[in-house]
Amino acid sequence: MRLLDVAGVAAGAFVLASCASNTEWVNTKNRNAEYASDYNQCEMSSQQDPKVQAGARALLMRQIDRCMAKEGWILVEKP
Repeated sequence: MRLLDVAGVAAGAFVLASCASNTEWVNTKNRNAEYASDYNQCEMSSQQDPKVQAGARALLMRQIDRCMAKEGWILVEKP
């Protein structure tokens, strides 16, 4: 069940990111978390996936979104 929740958040984040430019990442687990540090870590770990290494940019973005969701980040609309 937990995996489905993370997948749902990631899918929602991906949809928001692709169609809304007025969004920002917010961490729900740790308000003091650093976005850039977490994003870079997710990007580096996602690039280790052989499918991503094959050049599929969309796969890389989805992997990063899933990783960010696991770290407590979600995309929200700016007020």
